[in-house]
Amino acid sequence: MLRLSSRAVVRAIALALIGLAGYVLWQTAAMPAGTLALPGPGFFPAAIAILMGLAALAVLIAPALGASGPGESTSLGGADAWATLAALLLAGLLFEAAGAAASLGLLVALMGWRVARTSPARAIVAGVIAAAATWAVFVRLLGVQLPAGSLWGG
Repeated sequence: MLRLSSRAVVRAIALALIGLAGYVLWQTAAMPAGTLALPGPGFFPAAIAILMGLAALAVLIAPALGASGPGESTSLGGADAWATLAALLLAGLLFEAAGAAASLGLLVALMGWRVARTSPARAIVAGVIAAAATWAVFVRLLGVQLPAGSLWGG
């Protein structure tokens, strides 16, 4: 396992998030943004990218303004990092086949069980609640059709 200064890790993550924000803004530039009253498909990704980029920029400039974070070293990698990466990969692979709500519910359950160290029963309950909340927000509240999943005939 690689040990690095926590400040170096924070800077690297902030720079990566700024890069990701720039990439998302570049990709959403071709999408219609719409208006606040009727947002288009590019509105929310662009808004999230802008907020993420600003937050990462704040993390980068905070030390120059006198704010100091922890100076100890930290480990890069480890079982939790690999479990998180595997859960995200699994959720992405299952998104179309199992459907949005099911794959995101599974992601929450796996992260709750493995990373947050909750009991399997609590993790499953959290996953079911997350799946239901995802469906309610997107389908009922926003009127956006999510992938139902080809495994279920959707």
